Amino acid sequence: MSELKGPDVNVEAQDLKYTPERAEQLLQNYRRVLERIRAAEQDRSGVRTEQSAPVRLVTVTKFFPASDAAALLDGGVTLFGENRDQEASAKARELAAYCEQRAVQPPHWAFIGQLQTNKAKSVVKYASSVHSVDRPSLADALAKAYANQLTRYEAGEAPAPEGRGASPKGQPKGRPFGPDADLHRVAGRPPGFTGADLANVLNEAALLCAVPAPS
Repeated sequence: MSELKGPDVNVEAQDLKYTPERAEQLLQNYRRVLERIRAAEQDRSGVRTEQSAPVRLVTVTKFFPASDAAALLDGGVTLFGENRDQEASAKARELAAYCEQRAVQPPHWAFIGQLQTNKAKSVVKYASSVHSVDRPSLADALAKAYANQLTRYEAGEAPAPEGRGASPKGQPKGRPFGPDADLHRVAGRPPGFTGADLANVLNEAALLCAVPAPS
């Protein structure tokens, strides 16, 4: 059984039903948009280079049922977006139960709408990214909520916060990470930094490490 990183709520697994015709319609639309993105990526007249990372398409499920997300998930789509916590958390729970039923990993969720500070505790349970951090107080609230969820996870009281299972794919040259390194824990509890501050520093460092040396 795959480890679920969904919300800290018990939900009965259910079969999100969809027709083959609906699945094909959704996947055709997804592939059409993705083809346009891949074509645009070939334009090197701006800031993009051959070393630029591929653009990730966030499939927004607002106003669409969880069964549509299930159809796309079964077709290989793994990143979804929502802009309201109430709808996002509900769909995340439904998709997590759907995936548990099939012993597969649940999708990643991106929160893309304006977020109230008091919703941070809910969002960190299912969202791997928040695209709308617009004030320091929200960054602090998300960092605190992530750290608290991590503490509960380590105590065996709750699922891991979303993204907890991720690990760096590379190692700094000459400064490899130790086998017990846990950057998520470090980013969540830094002295003198918010979690978001240090996570951004680590992200920038990773980008610099990935840049090829001048020839």
